Amino acid sequence: MFSFLGVLLCTVLAFKECLCVTNSETRLMANIIEEYNPRVRPVSQQNDTVMVTLGMSLHQIIDLNEKKQILVSNMWIRQSTCKINVAFFPFDEQNCTLKIGSWTSDGLRLDLIPESEQGETENFVNNGEWDLIEIKAQRNVIYYICCKEPYPDVTFILRIRRRTLFYYMNLLIPCFLLTGVNFLSFSLPPDSGERITLVVTSLLTMTVFMLLVAEIMPPVSDVVPIISIYYVAAMFLVGMSMAATCLVLRCYFRTANRMSMSLPLRFFVFHVLGRIVRFKTTSDIRTPNSYGRIKFETSHSRSTSVQPKTNDPLLKSSHHVTSRTKHDDLIVRHLGSIANIMEEKMESQKQIEEWQEAAIIIDKFFFWLFIVVAVAGTLIVFLQNPSTQH
Repeated sequence: MFSFLGVLLCTVLAFKECLCVTNSETRLMANIIEEYNPRVRPVSQQNDTVMVTLGMSLHQIIDLNEKKQILVSNMWIRQSTCKINVAFFPFDEQNCTLKIGSWTSDGLRLDLIPESEQGETENFVNNGEWDLIEIKAQRNVIYYICCKEPYPDVTFILRIRRRTLFYYMNLLIPCFLLTGVNFLSFSLPPDSGERITLVVTSLLTMTVFMLLVAEIMPPVSDVVPIISIYYVAAMFLVGMSMAATCLVLRCYFRTANRMSMSLPLRFFVFHVLGRIVRFKTTSDIRTPNSYGRIKFETSHSRSTSVQPKTNDPLLKSSHHVTSRTKHDDLIVRHLGSIANIMEEKMESQKQIEEWQEAAIIIDKFFFWLFIVVAVAGTLIVFLQNPSTQH
């Protein structure tokens, strides 16, 4: 019985002592806060300088809004501005700065120094869109025009690199495929009737992807993103392929009665472009005067064949023979007309075939030209990637 009372008495005394300590601590904090002025610097002498050491421990990059240019991170300051440089998007590296300084106290009263040159990243959680390269800390001392005292600050620079796999799969590879599909239009026969439709569809699809890129980018006019340059170049190439397709179709379906192929054009297409694309023509390349020569020889042979010989005594003496001669002359004239018509049709058909062969040569030339331009343009654009230059 006495032991139980002793334990109970000790418990009550210990609780009373803890309660007294808690009440004393509460009264002490209340008195300190009540008399505390946050504007007073913690110095013993008025001329002393308060030394503040700053460090950064970044735990996570939550988001970087390119359009609003806001960095959301997990540290004591949750949001900060970050000027985005979109010149090499989506292969860009961004430097987000966080400047910490005092506007109320100059450097003679409050001095700021970095804890270390590098920020702490031991507990950093990887982000799905950005890779953290490094965190630099540097001390700056600025003298303003209004005051002669220095104003120090500590600036933390977050260097981050964008991960490009998402943009490769959703923006770049579709553009490559659309450009390749556009080149396949040159492999279709000119008389298929679907070439213009294929090119227009590719152009409209690239326009949609261009709108997706514009939704991501901030509305700035300082620089043009590298991906926008590539899309504009690809759309320009598709537009030029449409113009080339129209030219090929115009040559392929040209009728012979419109205009015959001139000598300079014939030489350039068949002898220059034909050798470049290694195309062997099947039609005879004739001069423009060949048709006139054939017609003249036909009419001349016909006139000599139907002209009667006045020195023949049999023709003079026989009326029957004369009538047969006139009949034969009529037949020959009709045969000559038929021969001329057939000759004109053959000549017209040969000119049509000549235009069709010229269209095929031009088509092959534009096909290889656009492939070379597309590959060269792609290499020129994407070799400007900062990661490929190091």
